[in-house]
Amino acid sequence: MRATTPEVTWTTAVPSLLGATALVVTSPQARTAAETAGMRLGTHRITNVAGASTADLSGVQQVVAVGGGAVTDAAKIVAFDAGLPLTVVPTVLSTDAPFSTVAAVRRGDVVTYVDTGAADQVQLCSQVLRHAPWVSHLYGLGDLLAIESATRDWRARLPDGISAVREAARALVTTALDQAALWREPSQPGCELLVELLRAKVALGLTAGHPWAEEGTEHYLAYLLEPLLPRPVWHGQLLLACLPVCAVLQDWDTRTVGSFRRFLSTLPGLAPAGVDLLPPPTLRTALARLPKYCRRHHLDNTLLDDAHLTNELLQHATDAWERGW
Repeated sequence: MRATTPEVTWTTAVPSLLGATALVVTSPQARTAAETAGMRLGTHRITNVAGASTADLSGVQQVVAVGGGAVTDAAKIVAFDAGLPLTVVPTVLSTDAPFSTVAAVRRGDVVTYVDTGAADQVQLCSQVLRHAPWVSHLYGLGDLLAIESATRDWRARLPDGISAVREAARALVTTALDQAALWREPSQPGCELLVELLRAKVALGLTAGHPWAEEGTEHYLAYLLEPLLPRPVWHGQLLLACLPVCAVLQDWDTRTVGSFRRFLSTLPGLAPAGVDLLPPPTLRTALARLPKYCRRHHLDNTLLDDAHLTNELLQHATDAWERGW
């Protein structure tokens, strides 16, 4: 495992896993996508995400993650605990997990991060990635556009914080918003730009020494809401639904709101209205609990407090959840 971002390679050739000494961490959906693309996983020891922590590692010399964010995070923990090298073969670009130095773990009603270090290698194969629905790759934009909310929290909490990092992070959002045409249809350049932006986001977090450039009120709200959802959704999908709420809570200017609205209107199906995920009354009840939830779990990058959340603001935020972008 590496202390910095991993070595990343693009290839059109389907990755070949050497020897029979790898433990492959995957999921049924990811395995189907990889094997449909031509990856041969059957000769290796395979475990699904749920069994990764108890997998038999006797004779294993490397860990390979084949899948999305949850698969990658589970594999990071296995590799870190065992002191083994990790290779990641993403089947979808829905989060920054393949490039980050931490693993997200849900513990009860909150998500925490384990400092595992980054993967040794990330192998991005266009043949594998094309088997995922295009919109599922674009959910990675949720992690990226969350910067808009997170940096507003950071600036409110620490006005004298590392402004150069903060502005560099916001520049990534601007780049994303300027490239809507590149993501309307499946394309290799679209995938490559998304990867470049996600890697840059992770690198800025390492420079800052904390996640405040990329994680704030929007992530904390998503952590709180996730167990309440009637069905699982993509992490980035939930973040995109939370951002209109943050726009109200953080009093975004009309120009920024308009930029987000125009961008997302060109990518239909990417950003659902929150009402499609969770009933508005449930959202309002959860939102009223959010300041206390953040204090209890030491989630510090938020401008919210109990005094800030007036009944009027709660209603406006709930309306934004129902309306969406």
